[in-house]
Amino acid sequence: MQLIADYYAFASPSVTGQWRVQVQGDAWQLGFRGGELVFFDTPVGDSDLLGFLLDIGRISESNLQVLRGFPPDGARDAVISDLVGGSEKLLDLRRKHALHAIGHLLCRDVDRADFSDLSPQQTRGLGLEALALPYIALRLQAPEVLQEKLAQHVQAHYRLSRNTRIPVAGLQLDREALNIAKQFTKPNSMAAVIKANSAGAEALVTYATLLTLLGCDMLCKTEATPQEYVESPKIAPQERIRPPSMKIPIRRDAEGFERMPTGTAPPIDSVPVRDSVPVAAPAPPAAPPAPAPRRASKEVSVAALLRSLDNKTMTDAETMLETLEESEQRKDILRDFINANDPNSTDPGGAMIAALGGLQAFTEAKPEDHLGPLLLSRIYAGADNPALAKIFAEQAQRLGGHTQEVADWKVNA
Repeated sequence: MQLIADYYAFASPSVTGQWRVQVQGDAWQLGFRGGELVFFDTPVGDSDLLGFLLDIGRISESNLQVLRGFPPDGARDAVISDLVGGSEKLLDLRRKHALHAIGHLLCRDVDRADFSDLSPQQTRGLGLEALALPYIALRLQAPEVLQEKLAQHVQAHYRLSRNTRIPVAGLQLDREALNIAKQFTKPNSMAAVIKANSAGAEALVTYATLLTLLGCDMLCKTEATPQEYVESPKIAPQERIRPPSMKIPIRRDAEGFERMPTGTAPPIDSVPVRDSVPVAAPAPPAAPPAPAPRRASKEVSVAALLRSLDNKTMTDAETMLETLEESEQRKDILRDFINANDPNSTDPGGAMIAALGGLQAFTEAKPEDHLGPLLLSRIYAGADNPALAKIFAEQAQRLGGHTQEVADWKVNA
């Protein structure tokens, strides 16, 4: 667990340098350039890669013996490339090997870990972002190994917190991981979250997500807030008061006969007589004027809303959203996007996780809609990940290049 925290102490969207880890006297090295992994070396060098290729069935035992006779240079790579199906296939296998090995390394107890800003010699990257590397690598490990690393944290309560150095989008959490993270928008027991998400493959996602969030300081320990049961005070029953009877009792005399009232009626002359001239009834109040039908303003559009966000005018963006004539699904992801970009948010991490989760669900349900990749491009650009921002911008261009909101968005990659 400590090694994951040490890793995130230097990792950033644009990190360049080398990370050296010593485990029982053996050295592991990872090299980064511009936030991308470009170099990975284990204590046994390429022998570890050859063993990995043998384990997954890409080379045979006889191939292994022959390859071990080659010096670790370009000639060996050429032979391996021919065996696995080309240089691109070899690059993909090197990437998978690095993920498996780095995940194994992050779960070990180490002697020392340090970072230097010395730029690695390699220029061709492995296509793995520095911030996203731990989560992807941890998901390739055995669940029981990750569970052991979480053991000391299980009994505590946690809540999502913000790490100003590390953008949430940079972690590249998938939909399953975002669903786990959402459960800590309010203080929650880690044991309860694990128990609710420990069936089958869910367990591996849960463990990898929790270790990643703990390592990058996006889960902070908090006090438990159990809802104590308080017995309601007993309220004395109110006495029911009978309403007065409207029935006039019949008076009877001593012989049981009904007595008639003996009051004397007033003289006719004393009864006032009203004027016979009819009085006109007051005129009814005038009905309020009917509201004019709402006219859709040309300025109320997705493009105008996004321009308001770019100009930091949150109130205008929120007002536009309410009058925007779009489907509820589109308005939902725009609302989450606005909340994730609110500089006054009290829970920016939770807002960003909600936005990413909603966008992933939206793009799966509406793969032909350009709004999903457009908003994702904007998020990754804000997370200092121009490579992913450009990929999603190109997708938005293919799907909705004719729209103003796509035409307004430019990525500097």
